[in-house]
Amino acid sequence: MSVGDAKKLAAVVRRAASRAEEGYELACPCAFSASDDGALSELVYSLFLYDAASSQARNAYRRAREAFHGLNELRVCSPEDVCAALGERYPGGEERAARIRCCLGAVFVHGQTLTLAHLTGSTRKQVREALESIEGCHPFAAARVALLRFEQPCVPVDGKLLGLLVAEGVFTEGTTAAQASQFIEREWKGKPIAPLVAALQQWADGAPPPPPSQASAKRSNRKKTAPVKPAARS
Repeated sequence: MSVGDAKKLAAVVRRAASRAEEGYELACPCAFSASDDGALSELVYSLFLYDAASSQARNAYRRAREAFHGLNELRVCSPEDVCAALGERYPGGEERAARIRCCLGAVFVHGQTLTLAHLTGSTRKQVREALESIEGCHPFAAARVALLRFEQPCVPVDGKLLGLLVAEGVFTEGTTAAQASQFIEREWKGKPIAPLVAALQQWADGAPPPPPSQASAKRSNRKKTAPVKPAARS
């Protein structure tokens, strides 16, 4: 049985697209440093973005680039250093810091280098499963990187977007972000995904936070982050 209302989804997308800014840049502004892997930089940016606005994520990414000289330095720094770079008011700062360090540490341990280039040429299922299996990786970040760096038709859905779609009647209470993502991907099969994701991101950016009931659903759907282990230094 379908978990969503296709007609209401189409109406939301039409409205979001009509208000979308022409030339909006969905991907992260640039690689973390000149020598850093673009896909892994996108992953870090995506971990700043989930349940936040694009303007917040871009500012956080800029501050992190100013504070750390490359992804390897970000990998081996302390969580407190990451939080300090984000600022006290950044939403979920401690969780993001833990996720970022977990992800970078896991990628380094896997290949003894900070790159996701080994995923090039993989199928959508392989790319998404590989990204989601990285310790600390948020499903929203995995879907964004799969879409923007590996050209896979994935739709990232975080708690804020899910709450807005529930409020619009596209999904019912209790629908998970994963279910919402899969439903939208099926409905948009064969259509360009990036313009859809850009329109939904801008719509979510301009909307107020979801009501408390949605926020609690959002928290229950988060992928748990394991305790941060000391990162291996190269």
